[in-house]
Amino acid sequence: MHNNIVAVYQNKNLDYCFNDPFNPDKYYPELKINKFDKTYAAVRNLFHLLKLDNKNFGTRTWNPFGKFIKPGYKVVIKPNLLYHYHPHGDSFVLVNIVHASIIRHIIDYCLTAMKGDGEIIIAESPVRQANFEKIIEISGINNLAAFYRDTGIKIPIMDLRKSKIVRNYDKVTFAKTVKLKGDPLGYKKIQIENSEISPLIKQKSCFRNSMTGKPREPLSYKIPKTILTSDFIVNISKMKTHLMTGNTLCIKNVVGMFAEKENLPHYISGYDEHPKPKTTRHKIKLLYTKKTFKLIKTFYFAEKIKPVKSFVKRLSDGEENLWGNWHGNDTTWRMVLDLNKIIFYYDKEGNVNEKPVRTNLNIIDAILAGEGQGPMRSSPKKCGMIIAGFNPLSVDITGTRIMGFDYKKIPLIKKSHEKEIFGKPPKKIIIRSNIKKWSRLFDLDKKYLLNFRPPKSWQGKIEIRD
Repeated sequence: MHNNIVAVYQNKNLDYCFNDPFNPDKYYPELKINKFDKTYAAVRNLFHLLKLDNKNFGTRTWNPFGKFIKPGYKVVIKPNLLYHYHPHGDSFVLVNIVHASIIRHIIDYCLTAMKGDGEIIIAESPVRQANFEKIIEISGINNLAAFYRDTGIKIPIMDLRKSKIVRNYDKVTFAKTVKLKGDPLGYKKIQIENSEISPLIKQKSCFRNSMTGKPREPLSYKIPKTILTSDFIVNISKMKTHLMTGNTLCIKNVVGMFAEKENLPHYISGYDEHPKPKTTRHKIKLLYTKKTFKLIKTFYFAEKIKPVKSFVKRLSDGEENLWGNWHGNDTTWRMVLDLNKIIFYYDKEGNVNEKPVRTNLNIIDAILAGEGQGPMRSSPKKCGMIIAGFNPLSVDITGTRIMGFDYKKIPLIKKSHEKEIFGKPPKKIIIRSNIKKWSRLFDLDKKYLLNFRPPKSWQGKIEIRD
């Protein structure tokens, strides 16, 4: 899938720019702007490391996306905009979401390639309880869109969800589901050929019709038509750990391109929902914990009450591997691979093809990354790094290694490799970096890696060993 080249740019002092509209830090001949943002320079250098339109770099005619984006194309930029809230406070939210200063340069170079004719859309489907308006405010994306609007360029920001859950902390109230406009083009239901979920549908009783006992119909997924009809996708993930998959990078970030996340299979009750309880006492505690959490989720106001928070923390101590949140999860990776098949191999009409039908640029934002109990409760880890490439498997293997994890121990990435989801895996990944050691990434000892702290339920399972 294009090539095995991955670019890694690192500057330990690199941070997001909070002075919108996030202009570059100095004059660049291919652009008509000249203000301050070191993030712009970082991503520009990233594209240079990928040798995009290399012969014209440094000139007025440099067009890094010109090979992939033509006039009239529809480009979808899909940043990870998971959630507006972090339990440690608002200052931690940027651990979980992509900042607009990463997106700014991408839009500019898309516009260069389009030559005045084309469409650019920023789109995401965050978790159902997320406040999308607050997310785009915190990330600076609303101000970025306003900047372009003032110059006569419309960049729509789309919340692809069909519904959301509204919390009300001011009143004693039940959680409320609110319908959303969703994708203005609607949604396409696609039934995957040779779904990775199929073996579970055939074998597990929970995937059988409770009335007839026969296997259910093959699983289908709803994809927003804005995504399906795109010509070029910029997939911007955050480097984070993940309770269900070990880590989350570009392959996992595709989940946010689909509607109705609540209907996506993440685990199977009685199969991989959690480790089997070893004692009757543990079994009872497990049941009590699940019922209590269900009640807390209904009365959202309760989680703001300190005694309740303390009680829930004591109750759930050691039980963070519920709901598929552990290394034995055998469902999520299958679902994610199904979704990637749709993104790469299903055309605008929803027909499957043998070869990829659209180009994806895959970027990992690791300027501020997240470790520990991710993705919702990640602890911040400052890395000052951005990674990019056109093959999501090569990009994710690179990012996983930098995190200090063995990709062969992470089911999602291991299975992507074994099943050749993104074409025949490259024998060797070539890394181009401004930091010499990262060019030798796969020869580096563990002590030279970033060594992220995995989720508790994955500790001792995925780390690279000396």
